[in-house]
Amino acid sequence: MGKVDKTATLVLLCCCLLLAGSSCNGGMSATSVVRPTSQSPIPTVIDRGLLYGEPCAPPCWEGITPRVSTEAAVVRSLIRLKAEGRIEKYSRGPVSYLVIPPGPAGGSITIFLSEDGFVSSISLGYWGTDNLRVKRLIDRYGEPEAVVLYYEFERSAPCSCGDWDDQLYNSAPPSNALLLYPSHGMSVGVIVPNAYLGCICPEMMTLGFSYYQPITIEEALQSGRTPVFLMADLDAEDLSKWHGYGSGYNH
Repeated sequence: MGKVDKTATLVLLCCCLLLAGSSCNGGMSATSVVRPTSQSPIPTVIDRGLLYGEPCAPPCWEGITPRVSTEAAVVRSLIRLKAEGRIEKYSRGPVSYLVIPPGPAGGSITIFLSEDGFVSSISLGYWGTDNLRVKRLIDRYGEPEAVVLYYEFERSAPCSCGDWDDQLYNSAPPSNALLLYPSHGMSVGVIVPNAYLGCICPEMMTLGFSYYQPITIEEALQSGRTPVFLMADLDAEDLSKWHGYGSGYNH
């Protein structure tokens, strides 16, 4: 796997934190990861569509689908969702709608618009929950079509998921990974503790999602910066093939 430079690392980190309604200066850090009890609910951001396909499955979110839904359809859906109590508020920005769900688990949905008036992509981010781990995602959607890891290569080392310890999220600033499902129109951000660089483990926490019109990885690579890669400019050497949980994703 080719080296992903620190600029791309910063781009991904900022994108993930922006998905969660934060900023690069004040977002999630290793010491601010909140892990409530196992009884905590899954955030409204992801509870119905991603896990249960209600009212629609990715890349559709609450009836809004990239390259299908117009801005007028987005507004109608948001008005309905607010009336139902499924979102707390929404606001229109220059090129997107920012949507905030209710409840104690923070999160946000950003619906991006293209110049032709259609939805171009949807980003979903959240924090304050550990209920959606990588294993649950893969159990539902199957193996990812590719994996991208972001970190400094000189710090990578062999690791094993068998000695997983959640406390290691607090030992050093975590890195990030992407699980790519382009045929589903979905990419998933994952938090990787520094002690597990080079690994993908079932207990790793997801951080955010990008929904887009389904596309092949080859088409995404030709397109450059696309929602498939959370706006990071990657090439084929930056992608690893999925080969199960564990190590070996560092080259």
